[in-house]
Amino acid sequence: MTPGTAHAVLLERAASVAFLAADPGSAVALQRAAISEIDVQSDPVRVGGMYARLGCWLDASGEADEWPAVAERALAFIPPEPPTPDRAFALWVVAASRMETFRWREAVMVATEAA
Repeated sequence: MTPGTAHAVLLERAASVAFLAADPGSAVALQRAAISEIDVQSDPVRVGGMYARLGCWLDASGEADEWPAVAERALAFIPPEPPTPDRAFALWVVAASRMETFRWREAVMVATEAA
C-alpha cells in the first residue's frame, strides 16, 4: 500500500466514523477527500463504492441535490458483470435517489437490476 493509498484509507474510515457519529457533513468532506486521493484507473470498483457511500451521506447531510448525480457516477465505475455486492449497493443508492425525486418507475427498474 502506497503512502497516498494509506492516507485515502484513513480518510475513508474517518468518513464512516463521522457518519456513524451523526456528523454527515464531516463524513461528506472526508469521503470527498478520500476519493480525490484514489487512482481511479487502478481500482475503479472501489471508487464506485466510495461514490455510492458519498451519495447516501449527501442526502443525510442536507445536500440531496447532488445525490442522484453522485449515485449515477458510482455506477459508472462498477461494471455490471460479474454481479457483485458493490454493484448491488450502488444500484440501491441510485434507486433510492430516484425514489427521492419521485421517479418511481425508474427506481423500480434499477432496483430490479440489483435483485
